[in-house]
Amino acid sequence: MSNTISNILTINGTKDQVAKVREFIKGSKGESISLQSIFPMPKRFKGKKSVELKNAPYPKGMKPISIPDWMDWRWKYWGCSWDAEPIQDEAVDAPNRIIFNTVDATPQIAMGILSVLFPEVTIHVTFSDEYADQYCGEYAFSGGKVITNVCYNAFAPNSDDIPTDQKMEYYFLTHEYDRVNWKKDEDGEWVSVYDDDDE
Repeated sequence: MSNTISNILTINGTKDQVAKVREFIKGSKGESISLQSIFPMPKRFKGKKSVELKNAPYPKGMKPISIPDWMDWRWKYWGCSWDAEPIQDEAVDAPNRIIFNTVDATPQIAMGILSVLFPEVTIHVTFSDEYADQYCGEYAFSGGKVITNVCYNAFAPNSDDIPTDQKMEYYFLTHEYDRVNWKKDEDGEWVSVYDDDDE
């Protein structure tokens, strides 16, 4: 089952520079952001048969997993499996910020490509999984080069281990509405208020 990833994109630059980036990343139907606009997926990938992921760390005895070739392309050139879904465009209060969802991962590769195309601005993204404390972080590009890269992934054995408070802050930034549903217990551990209701 796929997870929803909330992303906050901040474009740092002059008013004109930000406007150019915003115009470039607009979707074909006027959406505030589309990965297809940043790096278009060739139409020839649509409807093809599944292909095997190469170099995947399969558990012993498990057969390789096959995925549609268009999804394989998206993971390689976008960093996620589906296009961006804008959920909040703060064009008035914060014209350089767009909040959007992706599926399974943040589109870090696409954001790196965007930075190459617009080297005069800094591209910054804060992201978090729909489940707190599992997959979160932030990254930033300038001129196509990484200047910030913090990532926590509970399912990746070699993931950077960042403090729980920092993980929760990423979650609260991307899920502001959910902040009231979390608190610290007597031991200083973050717990959901729903857990108390279940007892």
